[in-house]
Amino acid sequence: MTEVLESRGQGSTFLELSSDSLAGNSLFLPSLVAQSAIADYLDSETARIDALIERKQRMTALVEERLLTCLDQLALPGDSLVPLRRYATVQGGVTVDAGRATDRTVRRPYLRVANVQDGFLDLSEMAEIEVSIEVAARSTLQPGDVLMTEANGNSLNLGRGAVWMGEVSECLHQNHVFAIRTNQRKLRPAFLSLMTQSSRGRSYFQLVSSQVGIATISKQNVLDFPVPYIAVNEQDRRVSVAMRQSEQIQAARKTLQRQSALLREHRQALITAAVTGELDIPGVAA
Repeated sequence: MTEVLESRGQGSTFLELSSDSLAGNSLFLPSLVAQSAIADYLDSETARIDALIERKQRMTALVEERLLTCLDQLALPGDSLVPLRRYATVQGGVTVDAGRATDRTVRRPYLRVANVQDGFLDLSEMAEIEVSIEVAARSTLQPGDVLMTEANGNSLNLGRGAVWMGEVSECLHQNHVFAIRTNQRKLRPAFLSLMTQSSRGRSYFQLVSSQVGIATISKQNVLDFPVPYIAVNEQDRRVSVAMRQSEQIQAARKTLQRQSALLREHRQALITAAVTGELDIPGVAA
Protein backbone atom coordinates (compact mmCIF):
# COMPACT_ATOMS: atom_id res chain seq x y z
CA MET A 1 0.00 0.00 0.00
CA THR A 2 1.08 3.64 -0.38
CA GLU A 3 0.60 6.78 1.61
CA VAL A 4 0.52 10.29 0.10
CA LEU A 5 2.99 12.43 2.02
CA GLU A 6 3.09 15.77 0.21
CA SER A 7 1.55 17.68 -2.69
CA ARG A 8 3.76 19.70 -5.02
CA GLY A 9 2.26 22.21 -7.50
CA GLN A 10 -0.48 21.33 -9.97
CA GLY A 11 -1.25 18.11 -8.11
CA SER A 12 2.29 16.67 -8.12
CA THR A 13 2.90 14.38 -5.16
CA PHE A 14 5.48 12.27 -3.42
CA LEU A 15 4.34 8.75 -2.50
CA GLU A 16 6.01 6.75 0.26
CA LEU A 17 5.99 3.02 -0.45
CA SER A 18 5.29 1.15 2.77
CA SER A 19 6.21 -2.42 1.77
CA ASP A 20 9.12 -3.91 3.72
CA SER A 21 11.40 -3.97 0.69
CA LEU A 22 10.71 -0.38 -0.36
CA ALA A 23 10.01 1.29 2.98
CA GLY A 24 11.42 4.79 3.24
CA ASN A 25 11.67 5.35 -0.52
CA SER A 26 9.76 8.19 -2.16
CA LEU A 27 8.35 8.27 -5.67
CA PHE A 28 7.82 11.56 -7.50
CA LEU A 29 4.39 11.42 -9.11
CA PRO A 30 3.53 14.62 -11.03
CA SER A 31 0.08 15.46 -12.27
CA LEU A 32 -0.95 14.47 -15.80
CA VAL A 33 -0.44 18.08 -16.95
CA ALA A 34 3.06 18.09 -15.48
CA GLN A 35 3.85 14.65 -16.94
CA SER A 36 2.92 15.94 -20.40
CA ALA A 37 5.13 19.00 -19.94
CA ILE A 38 8.05 16.82 -18.80
CA ALA A 39 7.60 14.47 -21.78
CA ASP A 40 7.51 17.38 -24.24
CA TYR A 41 10.62 18.90 -22.66
CA LEU A 42 12.54 15.61 -22.81
CA ASP A 43 11.49 14.99 -26.41
CA SER A 44 12.84 18.40 -27.40
CA GLU A 45 16.07 18.26 -25.39
CA THR A 46 17.01 14.66 -26.19
CA ALA A 47 16.36 15.31 -29.90
CA ARG A 48 18.73 18.29 -29.71
CA ILE A 49 21.39 16.20 -27.94
CA ASP A 50 20.93 13.29 -30.37
CA ALA A 51 21.46 15.69 -33.27
CA LEU A 52 24.71 16.90 -31.67
CA ILE A 53 25.89 13.30 -31.14
CA GLU A 54 25.10 12.44 -34.75
CA ARG A 55 27.05 15.48 -35.90
CA LYS A 56 30.05 14.40 -33.80
CA GLN A 57 29.83 10.91 -35.32
CA ARG A 58 29.81 12.35 -38.85
CA MET A 59 32.82 14.48 -37.99
CA THR A 60 34.58 11.40 -36.55
CA ALA A 61 33.93 9.49 -39.78
CA LEU A 62 35.42 12.37 -41.79
CA VAL A 63 38.46 12.42 -39.53
CA GLU A 64 38.95 8.67 -40.03
CA GLU A 65 38.72 9.16 -43.80
CA ARG A 66 41.36 11.85 -43.49
CA LEU A 67 43.60 9.39 -41.63
CA LEU A 68 43.35 6.90 -44.49
CA THR A 69 44.10 9.68 -47.00
CA CYS A 70 47.20 10.52 -44.98
CA LEU A 71 48.39 6.89 -45.05
CA ASP A 72 47.60 6.57 -48.75
CA GLN A 73 50.32 9.13 -49.46
CA LEU A 74 52.92 6.52 -48.52
CA ALA A 75 52.57 5.06 -52.01
CA LEU A 76 52.52 7.63 -54.82
CA PRO A 77 51.22 7.11 -58.38
CA GLY A 78 54.71 7.11 -59.92
CA ASP A 79 56.12 4.44 -57.59
CA SER A 80 57.09 1.05 -58.96
CA LEU A 81 55.59 -1.80 -56.92
CA VAL A 82 57.26 -5.10 -56.04
CA PRO A 83 56.01 -8.06 -53.96
CA LEU A 84 56.89 -7.99 -50.28
CA ARG A 85 58.74 -11.33 -50.63
CA ARG A 86 61.68 -9.45 -52.19
CA TYR A 87 62.36 -7.70 -48.90
CA ALA A 88 60.90 -9.89 -46.16
CA THR A 89 60.19 -13.31 -44.73
CA VAL A 90 57.24 -14.43 -42.62
CA GLN A 91 57.96 -16.32 -39.39
CA GLY A 92 55.48 -18.91 -38.19
CA GLY A 93 54.19 -18.88 -34.64
CA VAL A 94 53.26 -21.31 -31.88
CA THR A 95 50.33 -23.67 -32.39
CA VAL A 96 48.67 -24.06 -29.00
CA ASP A 97 48.06 -27.73 -28.22
CA ALA A 98 48.61 -30.17 -25.40
CA GLY A 99 50.82 -32.59 -27.26
CA ARG A 100 54.10 -30.75 -27.50
CA ALA A 101 55.53 -31.20 -23.99
CA THR A 102 59.06 -32.72 -23.97
CA ASP A 103 61.83 -33.05 -21.44
CA ARG A 104 63.47 -29.90 -22.85
CA THR A 105 60.85 -27.17 -22.45
CA VAL A 106 60.79 -23.49 -21.54
CA ARG A 107 57.98 -21.26 -20.36
CA ARG A 108 57.64 -18.03 -22.31
CA PRO A 109 55.18 -15.14 -22.75
CA TYR A 110 53.42 -15.21 -26.10
CA LEU A 111 51.45 -12.78 -28.23
CA ARG A 112 47.85 -13.64 -29.14
CA VAL A 113 45.52 -12.18 -31.75
CA ALA A 114 43.84 -10.10 -29.04
CA ASN A 115 47.15 -8.35 -28.35
CA VAL A 116 47.54 -7.15 -31.96
CA GLN A 117 45.31 -4.17 -32.68
CA ASP A 118 45.03 -1.79 -35.63
CA GLY A 119 48.24 0.22 -35.43
CA PHE A 120 49.14 -0.61 -31.83
CA LEU A 121 49.71 -3.46 -29.38
CA ASP A 122 47.61 -4.12 -26.29
CA LEU A 123 49.96 -5.80 -23.83
CA SER A 124 47.79 -5.34 -20.74
CA GLU A 125 47.09 -9.09 -20.59
CA MET A 126 49.88 -11.38 -21.71
CA ALA A 127 49.54 -15.17 -21.73
CA GLU A 128 52.34 -17.68 -21.15
CA ILE A 129 52.97 -21.04 -22.76
CA GLU A 130 55.31 -23.97 -22.22
CA VAL A 131 57.01 -25.15 -25.42
CA SER A 132 60.04 -27.09 -26.49
CA ILE A 133 63.32 -25.24 -26.81
CA GLU A 134 63.24 -25.85 -30.58
CA VAL A 135 59.77 -24.31 -30.98
CA ALA A 136 60.75 -21.33 -28.85
CA ALA A 137 63.85 -20.74 -30.96
CA ARG A 138 61.90 -20.51 -34.21
CA SER A 139 58.94 -18.53 -32.81
CA THR A 140 60.66 -15.79 -30.81
CA LEU A 141 59.89 -12.22 -31.85
CA GLN A 142 62.67 -9.78 -32.73
CA PRO A 143 62.58 -5.98 -32.51
CA GLY A 144 61.41 -4.62 -35.87
CA ASP A 145 59.07 -7.52 -36.66
CA VAL A 146 55.85 -6.29 -38.25
CA LEU A 147 52.93 -8.11 -36.63
CA MET A 148 49.78 -8.89 -38.57
CA THR A 149 46.69 -10.94 -37.75
CA GLU A 150 45.83 -13.91 -39.94
CA ALA A 151 42.05 -13.87 -39.39
CA ASN A 152 39.28 -11.50 -38.38
CA GLY A 153 35.51 -11.57 -38.24
CA ASN A 154 35.51 -8.38 -40.34
CA SER A 155 37.54 -8.67 -43.55
CA LEU A 156 38.12 -4.90 -43.48
CA ASN A 157 40.31 -5.45 -40.39
CA LEU A 158 42.58 -8.01 -42.03
CA GLY A 159 46.22 -7.01 -42.15
CA ARG A 160 45.93 -4.85 -39.06
CA GLY A 161 49.03 -4.76 -36.95
CA ALA A 162 51.97 -2.86 -35.54
CA VAL A 163 55.75 -3.01 -35.19
CA TRP A 164 57.18 -5.10 -32.36
CA MET A 165 59.82 -3.12 -30.50
CA GLY A 166 60.92 -5.81 -28.05
CA GLU A 167 58.47 -4.68 -25.38
CA VAL A 168 58.52 -8.12 -23.67
CA SER A 169 61.74 -10.13 -23.43
CA GLU A 170 61.88 -13.53 -25.18
CA CYS A 171 58.28 -13.24 -26.34
CA LEU A 172 56.77 -15.80 -28.72
CA HIS A 173 53.77 -15.31 -30.99
CA GLN A 174 50.70 -17.39 -31.75
CA ASN A 175 50.44 -19.05 -35.16
CA HIS A 176 47.46 -16.80 -35.99
CA VAL A 177 49.78 -13.77 -35.80
CA PHE A 178 52.22 -13.30 -38.68
CA ALA A 179 55.66 -11.94 -37.81
CA ILE A 180 57.05 -10.23 -40.91
CA ARG A 181 60.82 -9.70 -40.76
CA THR A 182 62.09 -7.23 -43.31
CA ASN A 183 65.55 -6.52 -44.68
CA GLN A 184 65.71 -3.13 -43.01
CA ARG A 185 68.33 -1.87 -45.48
CA LYS A 186 65.64 -2.23 -48.15
CA LEU A 187 62.30 -1.90 -46.34
CA ARG A 188 61.65 -0.10 -43.08
CA PRO A 189 59.27 -1.91 -40.67
CA ALA A 190 57.41 1.34 -39.88
CA PHE A 191 56.84 1.98 -43.59
CA LEU A 192 55.45 -1.52 -44.13
CA SER A 193 53.23 -1.36 -41.03
CA LEU A 194 51.67 1.94 -42.14
CA MET A 195 51.22 0.59 -45.67
CA THR A 196 49.15 -2.32 -44.35
CA GLN A 197 46.92 0.16 -42.49
CA SER A 198 46.30 2.32 -45.57
CA SER A 199 43.23 1.93 -47.77
CA ARG A 200 45.53 0.27 -50.35
CA GLY A 201 46.54 -2.33 -47.78
CA ARG A 202 43.03 -2.88 -46.47
CA SER A 203 41.65 -3.29 -49.99
CA TYR A 204 44.38 -5.76 -50.92
CA PHE A 205 43.89 -8.02 -47.91
CA GLN A 206 40.12 -7.89 -48.25
CA LEU A 207 40.42 -8.87 -51.93
CA VAL A 208 42.74 -11.85 -51.37
CA SER A 209 41.15 -13.11 -48.15
CA SER A 210 39.18 -16.32 -47.87
CA GLN A 211 35.53 -15.45 -47.20
CA VAL A 212 34.45 -18.95 -46.08
CA GLY A 213 33.45 -18.51 -42.45
CA ILE A 214 35.83 -16.10 -40.71
CA ALA A 215 37.93 -14.01 -43.11
CA THR A 216 41.55 -15.23 -43.33
CA ILE A 217 44.72 -14.48 -45.24
CA SER A 218 47.62 -16.80 -45.97
CA LYS A 219 51.38 -16.46 -45.70
CA GLN A 220 51.53 -16.32 -49.50
CA ASN A 221 48.98 -13.48 -49.54
CA VAL A 222 51.25 -11.53 -47.19
CA LEU A 223 54.38 -12.18 -49.26
CA ASP A 224 52.55 -11.10 -52.44
CA PHE A 225 51.55 -7.75 -50.93
CA PRO A 226 52.80 -4.99 -53.30
CA VAL A 227 55.10 -2.39 -51.73
CA PRO A 228 56.72 0.67 -53.34
CA TYR A 229 60.23 0.19 -54.68
CA ILE A 230 61.82 3.30 -53.19
CA ALA A 231 64.97 4.13 -51.23
CA VAL A 232 64.88 3.80 -47.45
CA ASN A 233 65.59 7.50 -46.92
CA GLU A 234 62.45 8.30 -48.93
CA GLN A 235 60.53 5.70 -46.88
CA ASP A 236 61.73 7.41 -43.70
CA ARG A 237 60.64 10.82 -45.01
CA ARG A 238 57.16 9.61 -45.92
CA VAL A 239 56.76 7.86 -42.58
CA SER A 240 57.77 11.03 -40.74
CA VAL A 241 55.20 13.11 -42.66
CA ALA A 242 52.47 10.49 -42.18
CA MET A 243 53.17 10.16 -38.45
CA ARG A 244 52.99 13.92 -37.85
CA GLN A 245 49.68 14.14 -39.68
CA SER A 246 48.40 10.97 -38.04
CA GLU A 247 49.09 12.27 -34.52
CA GLN A 248 47.08 15.42 -35.22
CA ILE A 249 44.22 13.41 -36.73
CA GLN A 250 44.22 10.90 -33.87
CA ALA A 251 44.06 13.76 -31.35
CA ALA A 252 41.05 15.23 -33.17
CA ARG A 253 39.34 11.83 -33.24
CA LYS A 254 39.86 11.32 -29.50
CA THR A 255 38.44 14.79 -28.79
CA LEU A 256 35.32 14.04 -30.85
CA GLN A 257 34.86 10.64 -29.19
CA ARG A 258 35.21 12.22 -25.74
CA GLN A 259 32.67 14.90 -26.64
CA SER A 260 30.22 12.25 -27.86
CA ALA A 261 30.62 10.31 -24.62
CA LEU A 262 29.97 13.45 -22.55
CA LEU A 263 26.84 14.22 -24.58
CA ARG A 264 25.51 10.71 -23.93
CA GLU A 265 26.18 11.10 -20.21
CA HIS A 266 24.43 14.48 -20.22
CA ARG A 267 21.43 12.98 -22.03
CA GLN A 268 21.04 10.26 -19.41
CA ALA A 269 21.53 12.69 -16.50
CA LEU A 270 18.92 15.02 -18.00
CA ILE A 271 16.34 12.25 -18.23
CA THR A 272 17.05 11.11 -14.67
CA ALA A 273 16.77 14.64 -13.26
CA ALA A 274 13.54 15.32 -15.16
CA VAL A 275 11.69 12.19 -14.08
CA THR A 276 12.78 12.47 -10.43
CA GLY A 277 11.67 16.10 -10.02
CA GLU A 278 15.22 17.41 -9.55
CA LEU A 279 15.05 19.66 -12.61
CA ASP A 280 12.97 22.81 -13.04
CA ILE A 281 11.04 22.32 -16.27
CA PRO A 282 9.01 25.01 -18.07
CA GLY A 283 5.31 24.31 -17.57
CA VAL A 284 5.83 22.39 -14.33
CA ALA A 285 5.25 24.56 -11.26
CA ALA A 286 7.68 24.23 -8.39
